[in-house]
Amino acid sequence: MAVMTFCLIAKIALNASFPYDVSKTCTDLISQSFAKTFDLPVSITRSANIYGPGDLNLSRIIPGTIVSVLRNEPPIIRSDGTPVREFVHVDDVARGYMTLAEKIESSAGKAYNFGSNEPVQMLDLVNRIIKAGGKKATLEPVIMLKDKIEREIDAQYLSADRMNVEMDWRAEIDLDAGLASTIEWYRANLSKLT
Repeated sequence: MAVMTFCLIAKIALNASFPYDVSKTCTDLISQSFAKTFDLPVSITRSANIYGPGDLNLSRIIPGTIVSVLRNEPPIIRSDGTPVREFVHVDDVARGYMTLAEKIESSAGKAYNFGSNEPVQMLDLVNRIIKAGGKKATLEPVIMLKDKIEREIDAQYLSADRMNVEMDWRAEIDLDAGLASTIEWYRANLSKLT
């Protein structure tokens, strides 16, 4: 089986194959065409996996793992644990949107990536959440799949170089600090979650 790596760099042509990826590519192209054809102030944004307080989609790896850990339940990894992903805190993404809006004259029609430049393996991510949740000695993640999924992208992350260079934007919240503050939000609101 070939190892697949997916790295979004704004200067490389989009090469989507699966329906979800293709839909995002179509949106990018339509946005670019409207910016060019109608001279609309449209910037294209792409982000790594966004996380932070208030995410109620517990099927996502970070909120689901945090809630499991806080409930003293073993978190579930729906892979063999080896895929690599990148995560970016919601506050950094919001700051990125504001930066592009404030500089729309120079950002219109261009694609910008918001990322943390901190790719992490899923098993490592879950173990970091367990440790940050104070449960290191008592919880062990459940690996749902012992083998890699054939169509699973092995490594998926992006380059925020254009945002760094052109907009002087960088993710400011590193993964460990972001996980700590996110865990505190879930701890405070755990009784309200189903």
